[in-house]
Amino acid sequence: MILSDRGRFIFIHNPKAGGMSMRTALKPWDDSEGFFDGWRPYPAEGRRLDRMHLTMAQLRRHHPKAFAKLESHWSFGFVRDPWQRLCSAFSQHLTLNSPQLRDSIRGDRDLFFAVLNRFVPRALTPEAVGGDVKLTHFIPQSAFFTLDGRQIAAEIARLEAPERWHPRIAELLGPGGPPRRNANPDKGAERYETERLNQAARDRVRAFYEEDFARFGFADLQPAG
Repeated sequence: MILSDRGRFIFIHNPKAGGMSMRTALKPWDDSEGFFDGWRPYPAEGRRLDRMHLTMAQLRRHHPKAFAKLESHWSFGFVRDPWQRLCSAFSQHLTLNSPQLRDSIRGDRDLFFAVLNRFVPRALTPEAVGGDVKLTHFIPQSAFFTLDGRQIAAEIARLEAPERWHPRIAELLGPGGPPRRNANPDKGAERYETERLNQAARDRVRAFYEEDFARFGFADLQPAG
């Protein structure tokens, strides 16, 4: 999250939706002195949390003063095609493993999707994602922008449609737009071949991210390469 009192805006960092590039571009505006960077212990949770990726519920519970500024500051963030975000999150998840295992799986697309198809039914459950900080990148996107069934963020932009972004986003990012040095080096500009997901994985994705598909206009989106 980037909290700017000078600019009176808050950037909400939804993981695996271009957030690192946006944070890099907006960092000069940050008035929190890096407070929302990195992992910190949260005794009330009994674990560490990634402050960059706090959900609305976590922000309200642990940082009520910052949460209150969502009423006075313009807030925005980005959502992404849930199918592509899933694969990107899985690729990121592999970085938590040894380089040998990570590179072996990411370097073989058949193996990548074979493992992903086995991973999805086991990992995409409220109990698993809600209880394992290593699965933070799989948290539903709606958790970062809504609370108690109500949208909190003032503006939610589709990452894939910059031509439809709110004019203020372009103003904040400047003429150069978001930097690209944080792009996934293994993917570049390519899209994941999500048609490789099997039926069991597709069913779980649609069930687990049901609100994301409906709320953010992805309801009719099908897995595709």
